[in-house]
Amino acid sequence: MNLRKMKVEGGDFNPVTIQEQISTEDNIFDFKKLYLQEYRKLSPRDKQAVFRNALVHTGEVGFAKGGTKQYIVNTDTFHSYRVTMKVQWRCGRDSGSYFVTQTVSNGEIKFVGCTDSGILPTTYYNREIIKEKVILY
Repeated sequence: MNLRKMKVEGGDFNPVTIQEQISTEDNIFDFKKLYLQEYRKLSPRDKQAVFRNALVHTGEVGFAKGGTKQYIVNTDTFHSYRVTMKVQWRCGRDSGSYFVTQTVSNGEIKFVGCTDSGILPTTYYNREIIKEKVILY
């Protein structure tokens, strides 16, 4: 998942630990529960420092099943967000990056792509959430 690892009162809030428990799309709902359990433990100040949207990796895809599917999971059931991701790609000696912005509705699980193109020559993708903004209606 792509929340910032941060020091908070009472220890680390490390969503990456939570993400490693995700193995299939069915487990994404379990992820949301785990995330919210950890989020509720944070102080109001610490809650402002973490993203409510997370990148979750599931399954095996691509060439030799070396990649995963990626989803944005909005753990906030009350607000929609405009989420900006930095996407870095690599294919052989070529590489680059670009930015993509997605609108994610409250509580939505949205497929954003795979980490492996699945065709030769293989293109690898690394996505990172860098910004989120609540959409006010």
